[in-house]
Amino acid sequence: MGSLSFETVLPHAPMTALPVRLEQSSPRMAAALQLSMLVPVALALITPFFFLGAHLVADQTSRSLLADRPATMLQLGLALVVWSVLLGWPVKRVISRLSLKRRVDIDTTAVTVTDRGLFADQTWTAPLQTFTGLAHHIRASMSGVRHELILVHPDAVRSVLIAVAPRFSQTDVDAACALLNRPEVPSKVLYRLRAERPLPTAAITLSSRGA
Repeated sequence: MGSLSFETVLPHAPMTALPVRLEQSSPRMAAALQLSMLVPVALALITPFFFLGAHLVADQTSRSLLADRPATMLQLGLALVVWSVLLGWPVKRVISRLSLKRRVDIDTTAVTVTDRGLFADQTWTAPLQTFTGLAHHIRASMSGVRHELILVHPDAVRSVLIAVAPRFSQTDVDAACALLNRPEVPSKVLYRLRAERPLPTAAITLSSRGA
């Protein structure tokens, strides 16, 4: 889960000493809106299959017809499975985001991140010295502008959001860098690292075949 997937960071006060524990939560309003759009679409596409199943149970002629054409039954079953997977996966992800919380523990030697979701928990740890530096990122959205301090890791998915505020001064950034003993890095590094992430093996294979 990327650092920008989280909306709030507690405590609100800037870090002043290590070790420190930060609690983060994901933007529930956006996830709830997505879920409200996905669920009706999923029901609209899957409901006809259940009506068809009920009709087959009640109608002997239809059952006999399908018994004579097993390939048709196989196609219908395959279509139901495909639609269930295509719609179930995004619904599962949105539901996971609704309950997603992150705990970040930082001490003088390491950063430990624990993501707690509805379906599973995941924890990873990285030495503090492996982080490239601290980026002051300004993010604009429909709800306004917010300033973020992000501890940047060479592996983009391990970059960690550590503070959010309406505004951070250069003094705030310098103090956080001194506390973490990490240099300040330009926020554009975040985008470069994401762009440089290796493609999944399947995507590389498809690209090679296309060439």
